[in-house]
Amino acid sequence: MTFDDLPQEWQNRKESDVPSDFTSREDTISQICRKVERLNSVLDRRDLLEIGAAVFVIIAFSGMTLTMKEIVSRIGAGLVVISAIYIIFTLLRARAVAPRAAVDAPLIDFCRREVDRIQQQIALLKSVLWWYIGPIILGANLVFTGATGVGWFSAVYLLITLLFGAWVYWLNVRAVTKSLVPPRDELLGLLTELENDVS
Repeated sequence: MTFDDLPQEWQNRKESDVPSDFTSREDTISQICRKVERLNSVLDRRDLLEIGAAVFVIIAFSGMTLTMKEIVSRIGAGLVVISAIYIIFTLLRARAVAPRAAVDAPLIDFCRREVDRIQQQIALLKSVLWWYIGPIILGANLVFTGATGVGWFSAVYLLITLLFGAWVYWLNVRAVTKSLVPPRDELLGLLTELENDVS
């Protein structure tokens, strides 16, 4: 049975022919699959926004690498550009490593593929400090310090960017706990049931 077969399978059975445990299981499967599809839509929107923002940053900071007088600022701008390119690469690689399951895939394959996709996203968000937040903050601080010099303003700017980075990191960790772990666990539970049925 595939995910697409569920509605037809449901319609083809008379109510009296469907055992209650089958009904509850089919409802559970449908609910889990709907949650996964909603999660995929959220991830698609996030990737689109992040890639768009990265492209904007690349364009804006590329000019700074050529026009700013201070070498420290130019190095910082270059670091921001490289970081933005790496962000795009990382998001696209995550999609390639764990692609979405085919619509007509058997249900057990659908579950396995989606578990892999969610695991990939969990790993991505848990490491966001190293591939996203850290390099951007370092580059931005180099740009600012090069332009203003080492002093009170650059210290305050560093503190603000560190606090902002900590907040972004907390949001990502919270997203793992609230938005990614529950659907992954539900899919793993369903996958275990399906594999037991097969065996």
